[in-house]
Amino acid sequence: LLLDEVHVVPANVFRRVFEHVHAHCKLGLTATLVREDNLIGDLNYLIGPKLYEANWLDLQIQGFLARVQCIEVWCPMTPAFFKEYLGATSAKRTLLYTMNPTKFNNTEYLIRFHEARGDKVLVFSDNLFALERYATQLGKYYMCGTTNEVEREKLLEKFKNDPDFNCLFISKVGDNSIDLPSANVIIQISSHFGSRRQEAQRLGRILRPKSTGGSFNAFFYSLVSKDTQEMYYATKRQRFLVDQGYTFKVIVDRSQIAQIVGQEEPPSCRRPMFYEEHPEKQTDLLRKVMDAHDSAAADEQLHDKDDISQLAASATPGPVKRTKASLSAISGGANLLYREVRQAAKAHASKPRSALFRQHERDVKKVQAEFKKGR
Repeated sequence: LLLDEVHVVPANVFRRVFEHVHAHCKLGLTATLVREDNLIGDLNYLIGPKLYEANWLDLQIQGFLARVQCIEVWCPMTPAFFKEYLGATSAKRTLLYTMNPTKFNNTEYLIRFHEARGDKVLVFSDNLFALERYATQLGKYYMCGTTNEVEREKLLEKFKNDPDFNCLFISKVGDNSIDLPSANVIIQISSHFGSRRQEAQRLGRILRPKSTGGSFNAFFYSLVSKDTQEMYYATKRQRFLVDQGYTFKVIVDRSQIAQIVGQEEPPSCRRPMFYEEHPEKQTDLLRKVMDAHDSAAADEQLHDKDDISQLAASATPGPVKRTKASLSAISGGANLLYREVRQAAKAHASKPRSALFRQHERDVKKVQAEFKKGR
């Protein structure tokens, strides 16, 4: 039995396979042997012990993988967005740091920069609210779970072969099982909490060996809103890649991009970005974010939930209901309980008593009668 992406086997759905499929030998393959629910150790008895592990950086040095530069771009929150962030609910905070205008401007800058170089750019967003608005505002195509199969194939084929189609926005459906060997740039604007595996899977979209020269021929950008909870998630997500030998360069000014990539800034990047050219539009964006329902902050829900989705679901409390109850019911002393006790007492009283106790009662009564007679 040969199992690809074997890290998913500990999930409840996949465990059932072993109830029906039996094999003398099992071999599992994965590039990301990591889970967020601590069930990865179950593979030892579900499949067997780990026999071999190749370090990603060693494979890169040997030429089997692309030479990737990982970059974390810090995006300061605008004053209006940060003011709302401080007093917002958890769901609304997610929307605010995802829709941060500074993050939008940096995304637009990176797309312009790499499209001018002829690079193929994938922009990832788990949040569909952000995915649709980023793509629509920048005039790009986007693909998510609701995209039908025919349209999905057309978009992927166009991205692969059309030299004028160099940017595609994509949700978490692109984390696994898509073949885009020409992609060499990833821009991540929204991610799934602190999932280390998702970070590695997304990096894997641009790891195919590239023929271009230079110190690096692929670039992975993670855009993080500064001074928000997103910074904590970003640090946690990077741990698996750091263990593999990768390093993340942190930049706070997008002018550093040209120096890191090793190419002069193209003329298209010297023009102001959308929210720099139209600062009044930031107010409209903030209003749309604050008017959005809290459900807009949720990540895209796919049929095959991963381990961190299950953890998040189990950690979410159910709906709270207020009901009227008596103090006796709260303490466990409902009427039914007392009725059972009384019935048990009657049953006990009707049982035949020992002759010793009957004799004792007669003696007591006799003493009491003599005592009264003597008085």
